[in-house]
Amino acid sequence: MLPASIIPVTDVAVMDAAAVQLGCKIADLMEQAGQALADEVYRFVDTLPKSGSVLFVCGSGNNGGDGYVSARFLAELLQGTTVFVQVWAACSPKSPLCCAAAAALPPSVTQVETLPQEKPLCIVDCIIGAGVVGPPRPAIIRVLEQLAAYGAGEHIPIVAADVPTALGFDVQLTTAQTVCFQLAKQPVVAAALPHSIADIGVPQSAWADIHASCLRQWPKHKAQGHKGQHGSLLIIGGQRFAGAARLACAAAMVSACDVVHAWAPASVHFPAHVVHHHDSTGHHTLIKLIQAVDAVLIGPGLGRAESEICGIVQRWIGNTPLIIDADALYEMSAFCASPHEESQLLLTPHAAELRMLIGEHCVVDVHNYASLQRVLVAKGAVDFISDGQRWQQNYRGNPRMAMGGTGDCLSGFIAGLVARGCGVYEAGRMALFVLCEAADELWQECGPLYTPEQLIERMPQVIQQHLCVFGLWPPLEKESQ
Repeated sequence: MLPASIIPVTDVAVMDAAAVQLGCKIADLMEQAGQALADEVYRFVDTLPKSGSVLFVCGSGNNGGDGYVSARFLAELLQGTTVFVQVWAACSPKSPLCCAAAAALPPSVTQVETLPQEKPLCIVDCIIGAGVVGPPRPAIIRVLEQLAAYGAGEHIPIVAADVPTALGFDVQLTTAQTVCFQLAKQPVVAAALPHSIADIGVPQSAWADIHASCLRQWPKHKAQGHKGQHGSLLIIGGQRFAGAARLACAAAMVSACDVVHAWAPASVHFPAHVVHHHDSTGHHTLIKLIQAVDAVLIGPGLGRAESEICGIVQRWIGNTPLIIDADALYEMSAFCASPHEESQLLLTPHAAELRMLIGEHCVVDVHNYASLQRVLVAKGAVDFISDGQRWQQNYRGNPRMAMGGTGDCLSGFIAGLVARGCGVYEAGRMALFVLCEAADELWQECGPLYTPEQLIERMPQVIQQHLCVFGLWPPLEKESQ
């Protein structure tokens, strides 16, 4: 059985959106998160002196809402004891759910305007949740400095909701326990913090299967961007099958990557928007390209007699993300087995290539072979993607996707997204979703009578449709004021 995923905080919004798509209500999930947090805090308080208060410190968003709900449940659990519940709104409620949860506090919960003079038994950190990425705002830093001066973390134990506030930054406070909602969070695990996992009712499919919500991570264009600022990609291939390299280049352009370079024989003809470098110009040109681009894809149409080219890539790739496909998987299998610590590899094997890499296997073996440095996109009737900590399955697609060229479309599209700055795992699952959605639309219209070229032509329409639903079309970054 596959283990539960350990997800980055950036995946929480994706999981929540998928849960809503599956029929869940965020308000219901907040109720269950609050109940689960209250249960954990109640158990924690049971290990402390039996008289005093529990202080919830709440922020303005949904993590604060979790805190208000939990305070209500904990007050019920503590009825008849000498422990009571207090809430300090470190930031005034802003999100609708946070406002509603704050308004629903019962009289048994004391709301305080400042940190109480009498120190509580413990503090529950519900200031900022997993949905906030990046350094904390000045207002949050001031709150954390107040708490530190108050003795929080050093003399007063802290229980954090989902992730500790400002985790990974200098102002982070020491936590005695973190209650992760539904799944463990990567930064909590990476920091080796004491934590538990509370099931809050998110359907397994919301995190175990690929959903349209993954496109919320589609990279945005800079309104004032210039050529090359949105990614440059090198595709190495076409030595044996020219069409494979052409398809990979065409799919890469659909990612909105600015520049696609192709390293291929002079006899291979590419459209004008692909910068074609003849392999007859010498390996020094190839080395310069590898060092200059944002990502490299090797394999489409390469053939299995190109060990010299593969060796150059292995030697000079450094920490540039590398996508390895098709015959390059055979030539570079030893390199794949022992990636360097700084490597960012993504492998796209079909069933036979996967057997070559890891032998007879099941999905657990694929998950165990994958790592944060070596992401696997295992293609099949049900696609499987893993980075060794999280995994997802993709049930989309149809029998026609076994045709030659589909894998080249996938690897080229993934590589283009990586060149644009997407993480390799995020690029992999977005590409699987878009490619299979386009294929399934064509299957409904044409049955098996469609080609890889038609697949590439349909992909922009699929991307636009879903980004419009999320209010992300056109995908432009907001200009700083």
